[in-house]
Amino acid sequence: MKYIEFFDQYSFAFSLGYTIIVAITGFLVGRLIPAIKKHMIRKSLSLRRKECKIILPAYDKKLHNIYDIISMCPIEDIKAASNIIDLIHATGLYSHQQSIIYERTYSDSFENYNIFCIGGSLANKYSYDLFQQFFPKFKIYANEEKVKTNPNKIPSNHFIISDEVRGFCWGDSTDEKFLVNSDERYAIIIKLSNNDFHIKNHGTVHILFGNGVEGTLAISKYLLHDYRDLYKRVKGRQHYFIAFKIKRGTGIIDPNSFIDLTDKMFS
Repeated sequence: MKYIEFFDQYSFAFSLGYTIIVAITGFLVGRLIPAIKKHMIRKSLSLRRKECKIILPAYDKKLHNIYDIISMCPIEDIKAASNIIDLIHATGLYSHQQSIIYERTYSDSFENYNIFCIGGSLANKYSYDLFQQFFPKFKIYANEEKVKTNPNKIPSNHFIISDEVRGFCWGDSTDEKFLVNSDERYAIIIKLSNNDFHIKNHGTVHILFGNGVEGTLAISKYLLHDYRDLYKRVKGRQHYFIAFKIKRGTGIIDPNSFIDLTDKMFS
């Protein structure tokens, strides 16, 4: 009876204490978990600048009247940029409409931002300039039609004509190639950090691309949803050059197809 009387007497205090504990726990969880996620994404991608820029490719297309020309961007690249915007928002870093820049309008002031390049050297002028700086021997395997219609008018000596395989090489020997069958798709992510540039405190640069817009979109999804998996694979690295194959028909990265080309590309 004494126990019952004790609990009856202090039931309000117990109820109030329980409510306070639940409220504090909910508050901490609501603030703590998002904060941990923000920190984890920033750490995984080495995002040290407070603002981000996304550089999209732009292609000149003639309108139906055949005379007017307008700059356009493939819908898959826009979707890839949308994934990166969601990623940036998840970090809590500053992002707004002006964060999206078309590759023909970039400037040296980009060094002050974390940069995400949508598209490789074939599609994105900024990516092309970076490839010339860091991977000057980089050549793309492509068919003749791709070479003729390349949007950035890359010189023909940057291509190797092939109808059977797709991929790229970074030298002349057989072990300096990354090739897949013409019906296969791959996705690449490259990271360049502050120490790779001659400018002090340069922002981190990520280049996302593949053989076709399917690869670019797939790697953007991977970054958004599986950044923890990427961090486990490349933890602590100043830079990296990582390739994945894509599951055809799904547009999803196959994590088991992870190929690390970092040492070969940066040697």
